[in-house]
Amino acid sequence: MCICRTVQQLEKTQTGRICLCRCICGSQFSLLYPFIIKVLALLTMVGSFVIPFFIVPRTIHPIMGWVVFLLGSLCLLVVNIIVLQLPVLFVLTPWIGIIGALLVLSFPFYSNGVVRAIIIGVYAFFVSPFVWWGAKEISASIDVNAERESLRSWANLRSEPQQCELMKLC
Repeated sequence: MCICRTVQQLEKTQTGRICLCRCICGSQFSLLYPFIIKVLALLTMVGSFVIPFFIVPRTIHPIMGWVVFLLGSLCLLVVNIIVLQLPVLFVLTPWIGIIGALLVLSFPFYSNGVVRAIIIGVYAFFVSPFVWWGAKEISASIDVNAERESLRSWANLRSEPQQCELMKLC
């Protein structure tokens, strides 16, 4: 009886002050949260290029098809930027690289297809460090956002609950 009463009193005094970081599940979640967001960001970025590829019909004119593909992937990338709060330039780096690859492919003065393939390989060699740099910056941004969010939730738990005030309208 005495133990139950003590637990009830302890629960009454501890309302609103429960911190997830102090239990084992909360610490595991705080460790997994940035990883889950990184995987989600990677999947949504890959999906933003794959989904328009399958939606654009193959019987359409190539110029119009590439424009529709680029606009569709740009729209999905902007949704990713807004929802996951990612930096704009680093998310758009692969999209800009695809535009550059299309411009390299459309250059009309190649002597044959072998030269064109070699030039595309060289272009990919020079663009890949920028894409890697963008991926590292996105990962760092997600880490900063996760840290900021955990600090924000800690500040909300430590602050006193706001008192309800009744306001007279008339």
